[in-house]
Amino acid sequence: MNPQNEKEPGFDSKPGATHPLRILMAEDHPVNQKVAQVMLAKLGYDSTAVADGLQAVAEAGKGVYDLILMDVQMPEMDGLQATVEIRKLKVPQPRIVAVTANADATDRQACMTAGMDGILKKPIQPTDLRELLLSTKQIVRATTEDFSTGIVSSLRGPDGDPKALGVLFASYFAEARKSLAQMEEALAADDPAGLRKAAHYLKGSSDVLGAARLAELCRSLEHADSLKDAGIRNTLDEIARVIVDAEIVAKKMVAAPENSVNPGVIHTD
Repeated sequence: MNPQNEKEPGFDSKPGATHPLRILMAEDHPVNQKVAQVMLAKLGYDSTAVADGLQAVAEAGKGVYDLILMDVQMPEMDGLQATVEIRKLKVPQPRIVAVTANADATDRQACMTAGMDGILKKPIQPTDLRELLLSTKQIVRATTEDFSTGIVSSLRGPDGDPKALGVLFASYFAEARKSLAQMEEALAADDPAGLRKAAHYLKGSSDVLGAARLAELCRSLEHADSLKDAGIRNTLDEIARVIVDAEIVAKKMVAAPENSVNPGVIHTD
């Protein structure tokens, strides 16, 4: 790809809008981390960043990522060992790509042996990053969230307002992640009242938008008296997964608001 291609018909300068991905970046150097996040943002992608291999394994264990950009040399646990551990996890397996300045045959073999799927050479070039993202498939996940009821339905279709829909979704998912963080904090602090309050808040906004599955999960937490039940931990993990899936559905709805295909099933491209 060369610069003039960007002016050709059909060139998508922000592919994240039509080809959304959940991206985890494992990079210990704060400057490199920030540069990569800026590059991803310019292409329309958000990302979650961690600073070492142990954190990468823990985050990957949530089973919500399509792509992991893995620095090879990191403290605590390097990228190679982190990949080995991630491949043992019983979660939908993401594409893992090494991000390294060392890309000779020996380094490539070490990455492949660990279970990586490719290499992105440092310093990262925007065209290389874009091609990598477009060649990465979403993990096929089903979700019951189709936003078929509530205010969302009035903002779709030929008489709708895609811009307003995008703003609405952005606000909703920001608040959903905030509510989930509050529930996690309440669980850690053994604070049933705090958990119930955050669950009630997210349930209300989910009901308004027609996010039925999220509303149902939050409703189940509204009556939690004891936080010792393992089911609460499982419910919070499920809420995290449904938020991820629903956000992908929402991005597709905003990008193609008149699409008549049921957005509740996310397919690989």
